[in-house]
Amino acid sequence: MIVKGSQRGGPRQLAAHLMNDRDNDHVTVHELRGFMADDLYGAMAEAQAIAKGTKCQQPVFSVSFNPPKDADVSIDVLEDAADRAESALGLEGQPRAIIIHEKNGRRHAHVVWSRIDPEAMKAVNLPFYKSRLNELSKELYLDNGWELPEGHRTNGWKNPLNFTLAEWQQAKRLDLDPREIKQVFRDALQQSDNQKSFKARWKSAAISWPKAIGAASSRLISTANRFQLPAGPASKPKSWKSVSAARKSYRPSKRSRPRRNPG
Repeated sequence: MIVKGSQRGGPRQLAAHLMNDRDNDHVTVHELRGFMADDLYGAMAEAQAIAKGTKCQQPVFSVSFNPPKDADVSIDVLEDAADRAESALGLEGQPRAIIIHEKNGRRHAHVVWSRIDPEAMKAVNLPFYKSRLNELSKELYLDNGWELPEGHRTNGWKNPLNFTLAEWQQAKRLDLDPREIKQVFRDALQQSDNQKSFKARWKSAAISWPKAIGAASSRLISTANRFQLPAGPASKPKSWKSVSAARKSYRPSKRSRPRRNPG
């Protein structure tokens, strides 16, 4: 899910933009929390009014949540994304509004928080918000099983496979993202037609995975074997034909991975 945010001035103008139904089939104010008003225009007017008691020129923070094009995303998923963004940014308890847009059957959301702490009468600081939202974006792709866009892939690898408990722990010991590392091994096996190309893919992966792979082929094979790949170089076949056959018949495990580090 693409997650983008920005500090904004002009809360009332933002409300008019978000309530625009010319570019959307449906516009719904799903939640208003912490405001006296019962509509978005009134809520944003409150945010602007309280900001006048401070020196803050950008009193609201607006975040858009855009799922992949073909994803059928529920309201619960969007609410969860908003809650996680709120926690990552340090905006817990701040007044917020959630607006749901739908167009051509595709749903996305906008969430607006007031940055003004009414007790301290100052704006909540939001350091490194771009990097934090970018990290959240990748987490949402992985947690929902969506294919990672190019900008989120580590070393260009696609969406990772499920891990067993042992594989999860092994990846953590190697200080790698356990939801991605197995994709490195699988893709090298699936996309190679001979042993030479297989080794070449291993060595190219070593650039971004130094702790797991290293430069030597023996280390690559050893690491692959620990992650329980199907028959291939890890089992030292007599010919590449057995590797090719295994590659064609290989299917990802249906075993689910743990949601967090069990160690």
